[in-house]
Amino acid sequence: MSLRRFLFLSYILSLIVFKAYVTVVAFTGDYPLFTSDAQDYMRIAHNLRTYSVFSSDPHPPLKHDVIRMPIYPVVLSILGSKGTLLLQNLLLILAVMTLVMREEREKAMLLFLSPTVSVFTNQNLTEGLYVPLLVFVLLYKGRFQGILWGILALLRQATLLLFPPLLLLEGLRRRSWRFILLNALLFILPVGLWMTTNAVLGGAPIFSGVFTTTLTVYLMSKFTDVSSLLNAYNEIPTMGEWISNMTKVVFPWILSHPMETIGVWLKGVVFTLFKAIPRGYLKIFGPLWPLAYLLFYPYLLYIYRRILGDRGLTAVGLFYILGVALPGSPRLRLPVEILAILKRSTGIKSW
Repeated sequence: MSLRRFLFLSYILSLIVFKAYVTVVAFTGDYPLFTSDAQDYMRIAHNLRTYSVFSSDPHPPLKHDVIRMPIYPVVLSILGSKGTLLLQNLLLILAVMTLVMREEREKAMLLFLSPTVSVFTNQNLTEGLYVPLLVFVLLYKGRFQGILWGILALLRQATLLLFPPLLLLEGLRRRSWRFILLNALLFILPVGLWMTTNAVLGGAPIFSGVFTTTLTVYLMSKFTDVSSLLNAYNEIPTMGEWISNMTKVVFPWILSHPMETIGVWLKGVVFTLFKAIPRGYLKIFGPLWPLAYLLFYPYLLYIYRRILGDRGLTAVGLFYILGVALPGSPRLRLPVEILAILKRSTGIKSW
């Protein structure tokens, strides 16, 4: 056996052990709930079950949440933490088997052994459900793709940045502007329905307040005190009004501090592209966490090679990464990794 083959098989075995260990720890402890986002989703799920209110508030009075997307908390409220983890893992296995049956075994292996996917499939975060559903939507080649993408947007709001360039490329491939227009309208239907719900229950037609609150916490707080903005939440009866008031402060601040904003944005781009994963996700490995961290890089190097080998995929990935770079997170890179894994199955063609 050559050294190269030995190293390759050793790496594959390491990824299998990594995945198995993360999965066992997730199903036997509280690892899926250690992030603040997961705890937020669990609070919304609890309030849905107990009070029938979509709210992340820890206690009444409860304000309708216009920050989080609706699908994941609803699933959590029905299945609970471990039930949702089981669903995520079963859907991932189904996605892998679908690729195998399509005789795309390399893609199936990449998806199943991806260390990023292994981590997030075992977290109570939207990414765990988003990954297999994104695979199914990307494999669907029907005429009415827009409605499926719109539903995905109700799971993760970053779909708003991912769908438009993919729709444009698919429309150009089909040479049909009618296809683009039809699916754009279909995409808007569930998005508009959620915005209408937020307007009625939350006080403003906001699709997601993540962008505004993220800018406030991660950008403005680096240069100025934002405690008064955050404390104002308790004084305003609807969350939508609170988000709208913050928007009036945040965006003028960005315009008056362009260099600071660009600096933080570029830092976010680098962080999103090249940081394997935040260390907290690897705390379960104890003192061996650096070895677990290094496991990500051979996989990422291969993924980036696949991306750069296709100009259409590179353009979509770059557009998406630049759009999510504030504040920037390896979590936000995950859809681009899935695009790279599927590559030709997505319909993206080099031009």
